[in-house]
Amino acid sequence: MDPQVHGGGVAVDPDRQQLLDDPVEAGLLTELAQARLLRSLPGLDRAAGQHGVRPSVALAEDDQHLVAPHGHCDGSDAQGSSRSGHAPTVAGAGCCWQHRGMAVLVHLNGIPASGKSTVARAWADRHAASLPVAFDIDVLRAMIGGWRDALRPAGIAAREMAMAAMRAHLRSGRDVIVPQYARSAAFVDELAALAADEGAVFVECALDADPAEADRRFAARAASGPGVHGDLGGDRMVDVAVGLEAFLTTRRHVTRVGGPAQGIGAVLDQVDAAVAAARLQG
Repeated sequence: MDPQVHGGGVAVDPDRQQLLDDPVEAGLLTELAQARLLRSLPGLDRAAGQHGVRPSVALAEDDQHLVAPHGHCDGSDAQGSSRSGHAPTVAGAGCCWQHRGMAVLVHLNGIPASGKSTVARAWADRHAASLPVAFDIDVLRAMIGGWRDALRPAGIAAREMAMAAMRAHLRSGRDVIVPQYARSAAFVDELAALAADEGAVFVECALDADPAEADRRFAARAASGPGVHGDLGGDRMVDVAVGLEAFLTTRRHVTRVGGPAQGIGAVLDQVDAAVAAARLQG
């Protein structure tokens, strides 16, 4: 089809113009695909701006990384970093990543009832524009009939389903955060291997928590009726915390993040900083 000439002498193929004019179609473009499309088709980026369609990110010179363009974020993070193409210190920054490139898989460890699921959901909400998922394996396990009477088999089945779902999400270029208590290397290493298989960045974070407060929350949660979580298997919360701490000392690259007492925003900033650092290294 013959190209149409719009204001400013920009020629755009009608098929491409239809893509720009349809907000649904435009919205289905992934960030990276959209940025590459706008770079590869002469005149389309200018026409997109004239029609109010702007990508949430721009493509860096290496054609591999996405950067936040002017007008997308608030201009700076809490420490005053500017939109300069340099990686930000992600403190107080709820906007898109300046160096996105690779998807990320975050494991958020912590004792039971420490607020892991709350933090994970809030982190996914903070970065909702890129469709990350907070994957709570305990919720998935609770969907299996008879799980309370077969905790271990149900847990294994839930983990297998979770790994398949996480693989699909990472393969689509989207981020995953997994709030899961783990005090042995098997599960964490499985997550790391999954990230490596899919070319994603793996980030380990551990949520600090007061065992006494976690114990109170755990008891209140249990008293409220059947939920998605199991029990402590006869252990005391303080012993669970000691065991987790012993495990965390064996993890070379784990990042400690504050607990709910610090405020959810501060904790999210710390997770963001760990992710940003890992993406730069990855």
